[in-house]
Amino acid sequence: MRQHLLALMMFFVIFSASLAGCIGDDDDSEEQSEIELVVYYETTSGTIQENIQNSNQVSFSGVELTFNYAFTKSDAGEITTFYFESGDGSTRTEVDANETGEITYNYVTHGLFTATLGALDDAGNDEMMTLTIRIDKSTQWGQSQTSNPNTMNIDTTPDCECNSPSQIEIDSNVENPENLGG
Repeated sequence: MRQHLLALMMFFVIFSASLAGCIGDDDDSEEQSEIELVVYYETTSGTIQENIQNSNQVSFSGVELTFNYAFTKSDAGEITTFYFESGDGSTRTEVDANETGEITYNYVTHGLFTATLGALDDAGNDEMMTLTIRIDKSTQWGQSQTSNPNTMNIDTTPDCECNSPSQIEIDSNVENPENLGG
């Protein structure tokens, strides 16, 4: 009899352990947002191109990134605003959701940025997500007709509050055709 009682108690202990977490409220659960934020994008990185000739900047192109919010919807009302916070210190970009579903932003500084993308509806709901954006920089430097070239400073300090790059790549070609042979 004692053996059956012990077996029965073991059964209840094992059975009750399998029910752990199945009974009661889950007070830690996050509220479901009324907005389903869907954002499509091709890339989250790029390289700024800068061209300097004879100490003058002759061209500069930033990195243009486009985010498509067109499939974002709200269960509580109409989507009114899409927004983008670049993380580079510039002001928040907002667009009217009735006019466009895209936001295009041009990064002109290099570094790692935490961007915030979001949507607002007419019921006052706000849903957002974050992305890490990586912007590199390439500088092409050239000087001609000089026997005393200027110094080229290479500033690797990023334009964000992030670590300096772990490597830089330098490709150098020096030509002195007048000095060939002596």
